[in-house]
Amino acid sequence: MRRPRKLSRRFGDLLDSEDFDDLDVLEDDDDDDDDEEFFNLCLSKPSSASSGIYSDGPLREFRQRVLIKNGQWLLHPDRFSRVQLGRYELIRCVGHGGMGAVFLGYDPELDRFVAVKMLEDELPEDHGDLRREARILAKLGHPNVIAVYDMGEHEGRPYLVMDFVQGLNAHRWLREESPSWRRILAVFIEVARGLSAAHDAGVVHNDLKPENVLVGFDGRVRVVDFGLAASAATKGQCGTWTYMAPESLAGRPRDARSDQFSFCVMLYEALYAQRPFHAKTAPAQYVAHCVGELQPGSTLYADLPKQVRALLVEGLAFDPEERHESMAALADALESFLVEPKPPRQVLIHVLGSLVLLVIGLSFSCERIERGHASFDEIASLAKKGVTVDRLTALSLEMARDGRGERALSTLNEAKGRAERISELRVVAKAADQVGLALYDAGEWEQSAISHLIARECHLESNNLAEEARSLELYLMSEKAAKSQF
Repeated sequence: MRRPRKLSRRFGDLLDSEDFDDLDVLEDDDDDDDDEEFFNLCLSKPSSASSGIYSDGPLREFRQRVLIKNGQWLLHPDRFSRVQLGRYELIRCVGHGGMGAVFLGYDPELDRFVAVKMLEDELPEDHGDLRREARILAKLGHPNVIAVYDMGEHEGRPYLVMDFVQGLNAHRWLREESPSWRRILAVFIEVARGLSAAHDAGVVHNDLKPENVLVGFDGRVRVVDFGLAASAATKGQCGTWTYMAPESLAGRPRDARSDQFSFCVMLYEALYAQRPFHAKTAPAQYVAHCVGELQPGSTLYADLPKQVRALLVEGLAFDPEERHESMAALADALESFLVEPKPPRQVLIHVLGSLVLLVIGLSFSCERIERGHASFDEIASLAKKGVTVDRLTALSLEMARDGRGERALSTLNEAKGRAERISELRVVAKAADQVGLALYDAGEWEQSAISHLIARECHLESNNLAEEARSLELYLMSEKAAKSQF
């Protein structure tokens, strides 16, 4: 028998399409309601990332096929398989743009998640440059350049298999983390080091912009789409004009100094809250470059040295010959501003004394929680007093192992509410899955399911898609166990 149409309509509405017959190959069973709830969970996305994945754009039909096949596999992995590219399984589309789409993939041979970028255009007859640059990047092995593992072709379109980085692009990182100017410089210095290594190997990026810089949750910065978009383009202007150097806008040959110009536009925007050249079109941008109309900008960082702006202005020179000698030279100059002066001895004594008093007070409060004497109100007040997210999550795990499930969940929720940074959300998510497993072993399956849902929410909010899939599987395991006891 065919599965009821309501499940097919669920997908049809999502994909803005009226007919997806592939969904009807699933047989009917008694768990139809559970399956629909399962799909709702699988396909839900945080509001910040909800735009674009299923809308018009490159490879729309292919992205739809990946979604459908993954949904079938999630329901019946013994009967269905995901979309395959060589040995790689495609799980979901995580983004798309003018040049193609990026998918979260899985490599079963090496048991790891990967990022698979498929280009929209078919391979040109002479695509030697694309393969050459892919080989160079694969051999480069620089910590600040995305690792390239493999390259292939599917239905005439090239695809690249790369390291799947859990993190945020530079644009989202600046918006969500609100870093200090020193942290911004540190991140962009890593970008400059990656660019310098690629330039030394003979590869130019050609499309440097915030979306092509990833700040990983592991703290490492990586530059992506290195030179590959330009090599794959067969005609027209390649790049994002708001970040392009004047020689790129004019269609003249580009080199490493063009990347330096784009880098300085990005860093200027990050520090001064606007791009150095204000224009609404590419021609107007070129005119602004010619006359040197730099926007003064305003910074929130009162202690930002004025010499930083002078370095960026030099990198934004119209004539490439007047820019910095290399990205390495610019990185060295920026790094000199990260040496912080030592505070006076009296200040250190005062700070250490205050920290000692704070630790004594918090240790007493934490001890009450560990012994089970603290009320839920006391747990909530601890977060307000300054107990770290790390400490709260550690306490929740201890409670779960001691059989105090409700208190563990309450402490987890307090930790989640206190998490202000992406890195803190990841800490809470990891702890919530550990708490869920501990509660599952104790037979508290309903509480275990709630804990895994907390983990999944944190993974979604932090855009940690690979771990979100694991938390979803753990939730379904706990939910199934909870239903089986009735």
